[in-house]
Amino acid sequence: MDLSRGQITRLILAAFLLGLLLFVYMPRLFYTYSINAAVSARTVQIVAPIPGEITFDLPLFGQEVKKGEAIASFFNPTVDKVKLEQLSIDQKYYKERITASETEITKNKELFDELSKSWQTYLDSMEQRTILTLHRTEDRQQQSLASLDMAWRDYNRKKDLAGRGFASRSEYDTSKSRYQEAQEAVDQDENDIRTYLSQIDALRQGISVNADGRSDYPGQKQKMDDIQMKINDISSRIDEYKVKLKNIEDVRKAEGDRIALLANRKVDSPVNGAVWRLFSAKGTFVEQNTPIMELLDCSNVFVDVALPERLFEKIKPGQKAYIKLNGSSSEVEGEISYVRGGSIDPRVSGLMVGLPNVQRQREIQVLVKFKEDSLKQVPGDFCHVGRTGQVRFQGL
Repeated sequence: MDLSRGQITRLILAAFLLGLLLFVYMPRLFYTYSINAAVSARTVQIVAPIPGEITFDLPLFGQEVKKGEAIASFFNPTVDKVKLEQLSIDQKYYKERITASETEITKNKELFDELSKSWQTYLDSMEQRTILTLHRTEDRQQQSLASLDMAWRDYNRKKDLAGRGFASRSEYDTSKSRYQEAQEAVDQDENDIRTYLSQIDALRQGISVNADGRSDYPGQKQKMDDIQMKINDISSRIDEYKVKLKNIEDVRKAEGDRIALLANRKVDSPVNGAVWRLFSAKGTFVEQNTPIMELLDCSNVFVDVALPERLFEKIKPGQKAYIKLNGSSSEVEGEISYVRGGSIDPRVSGLMVGLPNVQRQREIQVLVKFKEDSLKQVPGDFCHVGRTGQVRFQGL
């Protein structure tokens, strides 16, 4: 059957309308859509870590900041430094005591060296005199030995004569007495020689010995010993001072670090983001924990979606969702972070931008998280916060 031009036109129009209806409504047979969706983000509040004056210009509203970038600095001129100053005084005192004690040790060592040289000269002189006396005693011993030999010969001769009756008893006794005296003289010289040799050996070891064998301890040696004891005592005090000084230096360093943290503090941005609110400016004195700005956390951007409450048990955290922002030609893949009933308003001011997207009690709030680099960002776009669009949830 031939169709007229009008019929063909109507058929084409009907097919177009049918295709349009299928295009619009067919996806909703397989997907759940929400056209009430807005991009939101977590906000981070920056507070003053110490009381003090803001010392450089804060970033401007909308300015992007990088994680770790310095965004504020503070100076507090009212920090109490009394303890640090007292520690500095104590540190200076012990340093001076150590220097003075070391100087005193140096002087005492010089005096000790002078006395030691004098003492050595005295010992050398004593040794020379003792050696000279030794030589004289040895010479005398040789003479005593000669006398002993003569006395011995005379004694033996008189003894023989007396035995045969040619010498009197008195001559024999005299000869015997002379022989005994000569023997005693030789023995005495031998004892003296041994004594002088012992004295010389002692002198060479730095010990002065009298002729009677007792140790000689002159005042010069006593002074040397006193000086050495004084040096040892001063050295002990220096060790004490050094221990105290080390303790003071450790405490002073810790106190200095504490004051540095209280007097000067820099604040770095904890996130990659943008300045959302400013509460202060350079030159302002603020108290500790006073808010100075709020940052958008661009690493925590999400889409706030409102859905009918009947879908609450079908929406699960971790499910995939697809976001198409108005003005964009492509979808961005995201993941459901959490689902919340909409009958109670948690008042999330300070935690995220704006208020929940839920408008009616029988709606639920769904937050869909997507990666920071999913949307191309340009400086000053506030990480796309505030843009609207639609979200489709597969499998619902």
